[in-house]
Amino acid sequence: MTAETPGQPKRLESWKEIAAYLNRDVRTARRWEKDRGLPVRRLPGTRPGVYALVNEIDDWVKSGTSSPSVTETPLQSAPASITARSRWIPRMVAISALGIATALLIAIGPLPVTPGLRGHAEITHTGWLKRSLVGRGTALYYLSKGYGMSDSIRRIDASGDRFLAALPVGPGFSLLDVSADGARVLFRQRICGDCPSKIWYMPIATAQPVRIGQDGAGAAAWSPNGTRLAYTEGRSLYLANPDGTAPKRLLTLPSINVNNLGWSPEGRHLLFVLADSREEHPRLWEVEIDRGKGSPLLPGWSPEETDEERGGQWTRDGRYFVFAASHHGVKGIWAIRRHSSLFSRWFARPIFLTSDADADTVAPGPRGDKIFAIVRHPGRGELLRLDAKTQRFALAPEWGWLSGQLLAFSPDGRRVSYLSYPEDVLWTADIDGKNPHPLTIAAGGSLPQWSPDGRHIAFMAQKAGTPGPTWIRVVSPDGQDSRDPVPLSFWQGAPNWTSNDELVFGENGAVFPIANNCSLHAFHLRTRKLADLPGTTGLWTARPSPMGRYIAAQTNDKRKLMLYDRQTRGLTELFHSPEGTLGDNPTWSRDGTYIYMDTPYARNPAIYRIRIADRKVERVASLAGIQRVERGDLWMGFAPDDSLLILRQVEGSEIDSWDFVAP
Repeated sequence: MTAETPGQPKRLESWKEIAAYLNRDVRTARRWEKDRGLPVRRLPGTRPGVYALVNEIDDWVKSGTSSPSVTETPLQSAPASITARSRWIPRMVAISALGIATALLIAIGPLPVTPGLRGHAEITHTGWLKRSLVGRGTALYYLSKGYGMSDSIRRIDASGDRFLAALPVGPGFSLLDVSADGARVLFRQRICGDCPSKIWYMPIATAQPVRIGQDGAGAAAWSPNGTRLAYTEGRSLYLANPDGTAPKRLLTLPSINVNNLGWSPEGRHLLFVLADSREEHPRLWEVEIDRGKGSPLLPGWSPEETDEERGGQWTRDGRYFVFAASHHGVKGIWAIRRHSSLFSRWFARPIFLTSDADADTVAPGPRGDKIFAIVRHPGRGELLRLDAKTQRFALAPEWGWLSGQLLAFSPDGRRVSYLSYPEDVLWTADIDGKNPHPLTIAAGGSLPQWSPDGRHIAFMAQKAGTPGPTWIRVVSPDGQDSRDPVPLSFWQGAPNWTSNDELVFGENGAVFPIANNCSLHAFHLRTRKLADLPGTTGLWTARPSPMGRYIAAQTNDKRKLMLYDRQTRGLTELFHSPEGTLGDNPTWSRDGTYIYMDTPYARNPAIYRIRIADRKVERVASLAGIQRVERGDLWMGFAPDDSLLILRQVEGSEIDSWDFVAP
């Protein structure tokens, strides 16, 4: 990493950084210091270190000192005993070697001056999450949240940043490509990690999406001339007409997890990011279309478990492929220089451009003199409280110490359990934030609930970093006493106490929607008896009323909120989503009079409440313009003073730009 003090030149703090800046290995950098005067400084001490100033390195490169030169080594005088015929043999060898070296230099071309980024600027300032940056023509396109939590496509050009089109209502969308004329877009929806993805193309003028391929279609991009479409479906890579018709399989890939598919400017190569079956270790892959062959672009470049090669795009002239990566613990932007000669692979190693950006996707500018990237900022959340009089959400200053959600309060109101954001660790703490104790470290967890006597906390556990099954865990408030009481024979959903001895819960699953035969269950801790609740097939997200008679639960497609009566075993519809899926957290008022439900992905997102006595539905508050934290399933809940809380995401991501200085 480089250190930079305001007003001082940027420094390269080791031989490794100096070599990386020059796009050479350490041995070459050391030799250049000795033979060519590379400006390297030394720190005093018994074991002196080295450093270099970037501006001095740049001046040295510009001076031409770094360019290779072919020098002749003087020949030694031959002894008088050597004949005249033998005297010209080494001379011919030397001349031949010189000729070969000259031919190689002509074929290879001069060693390139290292490209770099200068003039860093942030060009958006909205604070909203942004994804899927695509550069086309003189414009940039990206996805961002719109009026609520639904996605919209936005365009940045000379006239500014403006709304272009809304995507269908729902979560999990990604922008894949934009046609050269900006009239059509390709996008994908993937609701969960193991859910089959779907691809559409949509004319901007009509805003009517058209499906491409079947379920499992994962990535897609149009060719530069717009005459062909490349897309993946499962592990197969296809070439088709621009609308996806007449597909022909090109090859089979090692994994289904393909992202950031793109064409080279001349239309002969495809480049994409391929992750393994667990969606880990993303690496850049290249496919030669004419040969139908694919292989890793940078074999061996990312050896560490934490290394990631992310999305990028070619410059318009095809000389550089610029991409984001996390390499040896350094997050930044790299470039690969493309040469047309036989020896192009000699210089196809990534060139390090900048480490001051945790970039997601990268897009070069239309003239090749700019680089744009979506840069992720550290996540942070803040709790908002609903003002019952104004029906508006406002900052809750008493919760300023907490960046978290899924709050649950002890029966006496003195302690709170919560899931920290963005770390996703379950904690308990005093209501003012003092005396915190972690409940989960090695295992992930969510949706904690206190037992009525305050002696236990039950939550939905999951092994951290895996898509494996969820199960119910019960712990003491200090996190010391832990047990998993319910036999793990199926995915167990969020537990809720109806008494100190009974937990009610639904089922969970790896994909959405979960199985149609899912149902609600009751588990007695003392007898360890597990019972299915009759008449609840097709329901999940069980939320029992404070008195325990009723259970509010959603249908497995998240479109309806149902009320189950445990006494009569009757089932009644309470609420139907007007648009999009419902939120995942129906919430009871403390006295059991109302059940609250939200519609986060509707074009007019809002929170509603349904009165149990007569099923009357009331609109409580608008969620428009509030960027909620999607992790934690868009949580809402009540504080001890009966005020309704939600979590707003404060830090998002922005689009940054740099001047791209390249030979």
